[in-house]
Amino acid sequence: MPGDRGGDACAGAVQRRVRKDEGIAMPGKRLLIVLAHPDDETFICGGGVAAFCAAGGEAILACATRGEHGRRLGKPPYATRETLPAIREAELRQACSTLGIANLILLGLRDKCLEYEDPDALAARVAVHIRRLRPDGVLTFHERRGGHTDHCAIGRAATRAWERSGDAAWHPEQLTEGTQAFQPPRLYFLAGGDVAAHPDKHGVVPEQLTTVCCRPVAERKMRAHRAHRTQTQLDSKLWNADEAGVIERFAAGREHFQQANAPFCPGEQGLLGMYV
Repeated sequence: MPGDRGGDACAGAVQRRVRKDEGIAMPGKRLLIVLAHPDDETFICGGGVAAFCAAGGEAILACATRGEHGRRLGKPPYATRETLPAIREAELRQACSTLGIANLILLGLRDKCLEYEDPDALAARVAVHIRRLRPDGVLTFHERRGGHTDHCAIGRAATRAWERSGDAAWHPEQLTEGTQAFQPPRLYFLAGGDVAAHPDKHGVVPEQLTTVCCRPVAERKMRAHRAHRTQTQLDSKLWNADEAGVIERFAAGREHFQQANAPFCPGEQGLLGMYV
């Protein structure tokens, strides 16, 4: 697991808040998000990602699967096992557009089977994008707290990719004129409410937590949830005709992220310090 790596990633860092009423343009940063399924980007971190993008950050999503083995097929069911992959990909693209994600990379792996992938090969599939894109940070699942075998597997792979992508001796076949060894300055793990409420129980110190207020991007988050129709139509509260009430429910929420490598940025309010 990451330790005291990352150099001066946060030394002297200034959080970059964009005030919409003043129309201030702030310099952006690039974040590579590495997740397992369509809807992970929305259900788990949609507020943090939308706030980062709204502040001028460039978010790129690498999604491991198309969620083809998902159990929900719409209400009433309108998808089939044959049509679900294409439907969920279309839903994902719509959600990405809503959140402000600039680019989507589909890794093309089999849903619910990531734990059976060769760990080094899976990490290398992520690393080639780290080396090509040279992001300022990577966001992924914690390898033990993912809550799903696919989440844990892709989190483990992305963490290894972050650790090794700066080593030119590791998978040197990836290195070309436009793709060089590179380690992003920062690594984040998705952190649920229990990690935020009881960080010590998870081996986390409060200074590692980045907490994002969802209120400025609540409508975006709601519409991204609705974009994943096959997965959300069973939630009557989400599809309530009182849209203002639904948005307020999202506005009241906060999302938490664990800064995985030191030095940490205590009190950080946005991914890579960017928020609205």
